[in-house]
Amino acid sequence: MGNCVGRPDDYVLHHGRSKWIVKYGQQVVRGLLDCEKSNLMAFNIKYAATDTALSCHRNLYRSCFDPCFPLPSDYKLIDPKIVEELGVERKPPKAALATPGVPKPPNGGKRMRREAEKSGTKQVISAKEIASWKSKTVASTAADLDVYVVTWNMNSKVPSNFSDLFDLSGDGHDFFVVGLQEAPMFDAKTSISEILGAKYCLVESSVLMSLQLFIFAKRSIKPFISGVKVDKVWEKGLGGIVGKLKGAAAVRLQFGDKSLLFITSHLAAHESNLKTRNAQCARIHQSMFARSTSVYSCFQPGTNTEDLSCRVRGLPSNVVEESDVVIWLGDLNYRVELPRSVVQASIKHNKLQELWPKDQLSVALSKNQAFKGFREGPLLFAPTFKYDVGTDMYDTSPKERVPSWTDRILYKTSTVKAELRSYDAIGSLKTSDHRPVKAHLTFKNLL
Repeated sequence: MGNCVGRPDDYVLHHGRSKWIVKYGQQVVRGLLDCEKSNLMAFNIKYAATDTALSCHRNLYRSCFDPCFPLPSDYKLIDPKIVEELGVERKPPKAALATPGVPKPPNGGKRMRREAEKSGTKQVISAKEIASWKSKTVASTAADLDVYVVTWNMNSKVPSNFSDLFDLSGDGHDFFVVGLQEAPMFDAKTSISEILGAKYCLVESSVLMSLQLFIFAKRSIKPFISGVKVDKVWEKGLGGIVGKLKGAAAVRLQFGDKSLLFITSHLAAHESNLKTRNAQCARIHQSMFARSTSVYSCFQPGTNTEDLSCRVRGLPSNVVEESDVVIWLGDLNYRVELPRSVVQASIKHNKLQELWPKDQLSVALSKNQAFKGFREGPLLFAPTFKYDVGTDMYDTSPKERVPSWTDRILYKTSTVKAELRSYDAIGSLKTSDHRPVKAHLTFKNLL
């Protein structure tokens, strides 16, 4: 899991498991493991008697706060009879530990501590209080969700100005979604983390060799993040060209009660492979987070993806339809079907709209041939491929490829209202034959 989402067993180690595991810790550890397998659902630790165990338990509850079901009204931290049996003297339980960006309980927890002292059951927080506190927390932070998305085919090179990928202006975005294709052998996660700074933490990454996806979020919103899952779909195995591997990597998570899905993909190249790209899009759509591993067989070497003869077996995924917000980014490799001279003339005279009717992806979207239900901003920036590396000149090699918008960011929502605030290329990064593409999206009242 990423650094943003707590793991119960981490707390066991941190709070001195050896001090209490001998007597009753085995039951607690067993519960912790069950808790993790059950998507971090809160459970009742009845036999944790020492202060160390209680501290562990309080931290566990804080890590589970948002995704958990409310605790039952008879929830107790400890059975008083066990305390008497062990002869352990301890102070009344403290209030739940504070988390940055999350309001403290009413009266700083003093009222709960007083009630705990009077109560023989040592009940810390009732289900009613939890529901009240949670509603106030959500209400106090209810706002639009600000997401910065960037995709780049790196051409296996790391530029010295890698930080140009990121918009760090103002108060900062809530989420940074970074998709890389043909990424070189470098620690992208650490590099991005250093650029974003301590204000952000890694939620999760999905890495399929050179195809990589990173999700970062503000630490102040991490209590609302839960249920993080990762999946990958590949077209070529190790027998293919690793640096140009095709497929998709995805991260899905819950933000409050909304589901967010992020997918980055690298699809088949060349203008003539339009049907192949559409077929790969359909396969990724059906395969991602599917309930049967057999779906991946369609992306193994030697299978035919162009004529759709390779069918998804098992139980296909509906995760794209079921998610409240989906962002699909990457080197989708769709081309402009016009002569090179015509495209270059339109670029030179800033008449990019003349190219839109011949852009393969724009046509596929309008006819529901691929990425059904997805939207994209207007292509007001110059085609992002193919450049001579280190220059602003389009391909001068003997192949003379037609300039095209291969790098795209698409989005889809269900009941959530989305606003695309900007959609542009980043011209300062020239170590690749692709230009990066960035988008700034706002999702209204997501909490």
